Amino acid sequence: MFPSRKPKSTETRWLMLWLL
Repeated sequence: MFPSRKPKSTETRWLMLWLL
């Protein structure tokens, strides 16, 4: 699910919200 490259802080937040 998570991309190979390290996502930015903003992208991480978006991913967390999307998961929720």
